[in-house]
Order: sequence, then C-alpha cells, then structure tokens
Amino acid sequence: MTTSGALAFISLLTVSSAFAQATGSQQPTSQNALDGDKSGGWLFPIENLNDTLPRWLRFGGEFRSRVASEDGIGYTKTNDSYLLSRVRVDVTIQPSKWLSFFGETQDSRVFFNHHVPDAVPFQNTWDIRQAYVQLGSSTEGPANLTVGRQVLAFGNERVIGPSDWTNTSRSFDAVRLDLHQTGYEVSLFASSVVIEVDGAMDHHLQGNNLYGVYGSFKNAIPKATLEPYVLWRLAPANAGLPETANRGHLNETTIGLRLAGALPTAFDYEIEMDKQTGSLGANSIRTWAGYWTLGRTFRGMATAPRIFVESNYASGSKNPSGRTWGTFDELYPSKS
Repeated sequence: MTTSGALAFISLLTVSSAFAQATGSQQPTSQNALDGDKSGGWLFPIENLNDTLPRWLRFGGEFRSRVASEDGIGYTKTNDSYLLSRVRVDVTIQPSKWLSFFGETQDSRVFFNHHVPDAVPFQNTWDIRQAYVQLGSSTEGPANLTVGRQVLAFGNERVIGPSDWTNTSRSFDAVRLDLHQTGYEVSLFASSVVIEVDGAMDHHLQGNNLYGVYGSFKNAIPKATLEPYVLWRLAPANAGLPETANRGHLNETTIGLRLAGALPTAFDYEIEMDKQTGSLGANSIRTWAGYWTLGRTFRGMATAPRIFVESNYASGSKNPSGRTWGTFDELYPSKS
C-alpha cells in the first residue's frame, strides 16, 4: 500500500492543559491572560475556564482534522480519500507539588471514506487514552513515579513512541520510575501496550509485556546525548499478534544505543543501533537494525533549512522455515 499521507490540513487547534501530558510539568499561562486581554479568548475557551478555577484544577484539550489519501491499497489499483478528525479532553488535579492525577479521553473518527475501514488506526470512538497518578515531580527532586495508562516516548521514538501522527495514537498501561539529576535521566518501566478496538473499551493483552531500562546522558560525550537501553519483551502465542501468530511464545531482549550530537560548522549526526536475541517458539532470535543520519542546518537564512542524508537497515529471516528467526521486531515506534 502506498500512502500519499496528509494532503492538506483542514484545521489544527491545540489548547494545552496547564500540565504537559507526558511529564506533568506546569505550562505558562497565555500572554493574553497575563495581560488581562480577552479579545482572543473565544479561540481558547479552556484557558478562560482555567482562569476561573483553583490552581490545583486544570482542563485542557485538542482538536485536529486533516484530509488524507491512499493509493494502491492492498497492492491493488484501489484508492481512497477521507477526512480524519480527533478530539482530546484532559483534566489535571494537583493537590500538592508531589502528587498529581491526570486523565485524558480521546475520540477519533474517519469520514467520507469508501475503502479504508471505520476502525483502528483511522477510528476509535470515545475511549480513555491516559489515566495515571504521579508521585513526585519530573522537573524537581531526584525521582518521580507514574502509575496507570500513559504515553511512553524515548529518544527520537524509533523504538518506543505514541505514533501521534496516526489518528488513534498509542498508550501503555505502565508503572514507570524516573531517576533524574542535572545531565542525566534513567527510566525504569514495566508496561503493556493498549490494544485499540473501536466501539469497545480498550485494554492491554494479558501477557504481552514490555520491560525496560532507558538512560539519557548529556555530559558523557561533549555536545552529544548518549542513550543506552535494554528492553525485554514477552508475548503469548496469540492470533491477534502478527509477530507471534502460528509461531509460539516470544521472549526477546533488545540491547540498543542512540547517540545524537552537534558537529562543527552547523553539522549534526545521529546513530541508533539495536541487537535482538531470545526465542520465538522453537526458533532462536538473532536480529539487528541500525539508523544513521548526517545533516547540516543553514542558520544564516530566514527559514534555517536543514538538509540531511539518512540510511536505515533492519535484518530479515533468510530462511523463514529454519531454526533461526532473523526478522527484526520494530517494537512500538512512532510512525507517519
């Protein structure tokens, strides 16, 4: 299937809550609110509402709509164009600096479609996208603990991310502990991806679990960020999981490293490589993948354009009927 992607934005209006969804950190009040200027308040009704509420209670939301088109659906001559819309409404309750509650509902729909289904990833009507409690602060102190349904995003989201460009997006039922000091952060988590089903309450699949340790160090290499990580995935032999259907139980370890930094004369680079081992049913896993990019930003121009070259590689199974599984498991990356 070849996808032309988003042909045009119909509208994009985002009203952020007073706390970032991923971190719980407080966001600044709009300049209009600070200056007492309400002339544009009709564009941001949630901000006007928050001005009347106590500081420990904040509402937020987002509306997004776009036209998209797909050509060659199912490797045929079938084409389709349609309208995607997404509404999110969230609430944050923070009775103290070290305790906060966050909830978010999402409604995603597809209109005027003829061939793509009224289903995920195009449609998932009203459901709970996030619902968690956070102990501690992500910006102050040595640690914070987040428990509940939440977004997981690490690095440039090539391994784990919400895939927010898709209409339904992704979240996890997870327990996450973040340890942070100036120059570094280490995250430990146990999670299970939420399986999206249109018209029903979403749940994770029992036994389909992802555990991980993800580090981010900004002082280990000059002008660069070093991110080593280890991920352990377990998944049952289930017809609903394409990676294990008719193959057996998955027990897989991913060891990865991401390095991104700046070079002289406005050049930049990014490298990420992963090695996977373990077992898939009776087969042993031996896979790897890599991503390499080199870019340059032209800062003297008004728009500061960036040009880059990029190479990606992922291994595959040379003999699908053999005893070694060589197809790289991409896990949960953000996709367009």
